[in-house]
Amino acid sequence: MAEDKLQLAFGDLFKSIVHEFSTALTLVKRSHPSVAVRSIRLHLGQLPEDEVETGPSLILPDRYPDIDKGWQLQLELGERPEASLRGVPIRLPSVSVPTVLDLFADQPLAAVKGIDATWSQRFAEFEILRVCHLVRLEEPLLHKLMNSSHSLLPREFRQKTRLLKVPVPALPLPESPLGKMSLYKMLQMPTDQLHERLGRRKVSQEEVVALVELLDTLSIVIDSSLLRQTRFEQLIGG
Repeated sequence: MAEDKLQLAFGDLFKSIVHEFSTALTLVKRSHPSVAVRSIRLHLGQLPEDEVETGPSLILPDRYPDIDKGWQLQLELGERPEASLRGVPIRLPSVSVPTVLDLFADQPLAAVKGIDATWSQRFAEFEILRVCHLVRLEEPLLHKLMNSSHSLLPREFRQKTRLLKVPVPALPLPESPLGKMSLYKMLQMPTDQLHERLGRRKVSQEEVVALVELLDTLSIVIDSSLLRQTRFEQLIGG
């Protein structure tokens, strides 16, 4: 049963820590409204190198080299967040986090499930030609479209594209052939098999669940023909 122990990516750990501090700071603001907390520093450690337990580690071992030698993690959360592992700085994600929308923004409207040639022509009459145009469609023009088509579908189509405004998963690039696999084929894989292919010592269960939820969203929004053409490595920025 030891092999079934839950293991985490640092992203999982950071999210839990941020959630805990966010809740605590909310309570502080309620009880002490004049107090301003500008940054928080947190130091997490593990057993010294010569005392590290031999069982499954809390942190994914194949994702982070030398994690089995004991680790000390230091986080500073604030206007200029920083992190270090065993004294070595960890590169944090850019403030501008890429989204799934970035991958499909320049696609023609036919990439959106349900938009056929007739709807593409209707949108084109209002100079809405690509997915990025539909995402930015404002209410006045949206109502003109609905009135001219006597349909609520333009609102539904716009909302579908806005579902793509989710961050790209921060996953390590898998070895071939998974990186070359289409998103359509990945949607056909059982979750356990997907986790196995991604690497149980590289990707956490929480990350796999989030990835499956994202793929489910894509199956709702993006036409299956495009999902068959889009590789997993394109999604995660390979």
